[in-house]
This record gives sequence, structure tokens and C-alpha cells, in this order.
Amino acid sequence: MTSTATRRKPRQERARETMERLLEGAARVLERDGLDGFSVDKTAAEAGMAVGTAYQYFSDKYDILLQLLQCWYARTEGLHDDSIETIIDRRAEIYFSEPGASQLLNAARSIPRLHAYDLEVMNKVVHDRATALAQGDDPTPEQIARVRVLTFAIDAVLRDATDRPEGEAKLMVQSLKDWARDLGDYPAV
Repeated sequence: MTSTATRRKPRQERARETMERLLEGAARVLERDGLDGFSVDKTAAEAGMAVGTAYQYFSDKYDILLQLLQCWYARTEGLHDDSIETIIDRRAEIYFSEPGASQLLNAARSIPRLHAYDLEVMNKVVHDRATALAQGDDPTPEQIARVRVLTFAIDAVLRDATDRPEGEAKLMVQSLKDWARDLGDYPAV
């Protein structure tokens, strides 16, 4: 997978804590100010650090956003061992509970570096699920297409639901689960 272009890789506990504080601050800034108001300066201030500290770890705001996206996807890994309804419920919980998730996912559509990583992750999920559907054999084009449609549809509906009022979002998630269950053939990996 593509890695971030962070300047300084945290090796010691204090450095990992600094990185985590910066990323938590970045998520809060993204949630509060949106993508247009997001900056390294605001991230550092929100984390209670000097801007120079942030630049020790990240070269620009896009590096911060890419690291946030990578962390976000890391939290969604391992959610694919259950029924399709459980997968959707667990992913929806992450989509709705993470500060700045809606803005981050919108950025993943519009910023080339983030979009490339986003597609890389989604294509890996499709590959892994299609291989599971083929039970270890090479997946057929039909299996790949079916899994791709389900994977991208689930993601698209959940992303859209993050921008909706809570009642509407819950209805969207339930409709998604009903649709995906009726479609079937979405194997656990």
C-alpha cells in the first residue's frame, strides 16, 4: 500500500504521542472548519503545539489528511469476517463516530493523493473478497464485478449517509443492509 510522506516517523513513545495528538487535532479541525478551513497551523494550535512541531512530522496539510485517511482505513480493517449486515453496521459505526469522517471521505474523492490511496484500498478489498468468493481459485470476471459493485455501493451509501440527518442516515443504512442481503454472495475474508 502507498505510504505517507511523513517527514519524521515516530519511533519513541513520546513521538508517537505527539503524532497522535496532531492527528486528533487535525480531525477536530476538519470536523469544525471543513476542508477549506483545514491547515497545518490550525492543526498544531488545536493539538496545543507549535506549528514547527507539526512540520517536523508533515510537509503539508495533504500529508496530514493522507495519514488521517490511512488511520481511518486501519480502523475499518478486519471488519469483514461477519455477515454482510454486521459488516455494514460496524462500518457505519466507524463512518458516523469518527470526528471529521465526512469531510475526510469527501477529501478522498477530490484530492489526487488521497483519491489514489482510497482506490488502492478499495481495490484490495475487492480482490480479497473476490478471491474468497472463488474459494481460493482465480475469481471470474463475474465474481469480481459482483464484489466490486457491492463494495463500492456500500462505501458510497455510507459516505453519503454521513452528510444526512441521523434519522435519514439510519434509514439509508437499513435499506443498504436489506439490499446487500438480498443480493448475497459477499463472502467473509
